[in-house]
Amino acid sequence: MYYGTASNAITQKANAGLITAPAGGQGQFDVAGLAKGTTYYFAVETVDQDGLVSRTMAPTDGSCTGTLVPDWTGSVMAGSYPLGSMPFDIALTADGSKGYVSSQANASLFKIDFTASPPATTAQIVIPGTSPQPTALALNPSRNELYVVDEYNGKLFAVNTATDAIDTTPVVSVSAPRNVIVSPDGGKIYLCSAYGTADKITIIDAETRMVDAEVPLGDMDPYGMAIAKNKLYVAGPYSTKVKAIDLDTLAITLISFETGAAAHDAIARADGQGDYVYISHNTADGEISVINTATGTLEKTITLKNAGDTTPYKLPQGMAISGNILYVANWGDNTLAMINTDTNEKLNLPSYLLSGGIHPENLVVTPDGQKLYIVHSAGDKPGVEILGY
Repeated sequence: MYYGTASNAITQKANAGLITAPAGGQGQFDVAGLAKGTTYYFAVETVDQDGLVSRTMAPTDGSCTGTLVPDWTGSVMAGSYPLGSMPFDIALTADGSKGYVSSQANASLFKIDFTASPPATTAQIVIPGTSPQPTALALNPSRNELYVVDEYNGKLFAVNTATDAIDTTPVVSVSAPRNVIVSPDGGKIYLCSAYGTADKITIIDAETRMVDAEVPLGDMDPYGMAIAKNKLYVAGPYSTKVKAIDLDTLAITLISFETGAAAHDAIARADGQGDYVYISHNTADGEISVINTATGTLEKTITLKNAGDTTPYKLPQGMAISGNILYVANWGDNTLAMINTDTNEKLNLPSYLLSGGIHPENLVVTPDGQKLYIVHSAGDKPGVEILGY
């Protein structure tokens, strides 16, 4: 058995000895050492009982391919505190041992012990206030803090992840907060809020919890945020805008796109030094805009639907990056897409990769890149589905 990364370069031999099979039967061989995010092309040679070797055989159209993809391994539906309806976001501690899921209907966070077998919910953290609605989450590993947006009451709360105690005094109160992220060094908290024509970014010192600055955005309806090369990129779902904010001068640049569709989420490398920022667009074809952080312009647009799919319904939303792979949750058709961030090409799988549930909203990847935890908001079992390699 031979493989390679191009249909005209299938030269790497996978097996040391012959792979035997009974006459008229099938043989099986596990190929080791393959990397994630790469499509491999395969070919075989056959040897008869006289030792005569065939030519190397592979489909001329290059269709004999293989790609490492995660597979469904289980759900987090059990535990002392069953997950309720309308889960939205998930955050994972730096060591990957526990996660937190926001549940709007339960006005709570649920803690998940991912070291348990099977993983289970072990605590319920109630958000203070009247009819709170916890939505977006952001972890600050440098301070052992989890930040929780209460969209209904206009507050941002902090949870101590060492004790799971929530500070009842909010970090800040603003009108209509939408999303929160943390700077790579953990020093700053960025909170976006959508309030008519007074949309803004609130920049908070994580240590003092004092507001450092407020950056007005006009009428943008911000939600997705990502930091790269000392700029904060903000996506507006209903305004179809993306703006880049220089974090030194707070000057704003508007970025133009090929698609006029809603710009939902934004993501970049966790260290803040990524060459690209990725924007998910809530379209049936499933479009991901790739922004070049060196030029501040659109590099390309990646379409997530497969060739020949005449009735796509992707509607991509949450995203996560692990190594050289960008995972995209497609809310519309309950699938995941995978993009190689080295080449900015979608991995063309023979069939769509199912997310394991109904309407995937957000997801995280474990530090070792081996498991994905995906929040699903609908169906007969809303909760967290687990995919693993």
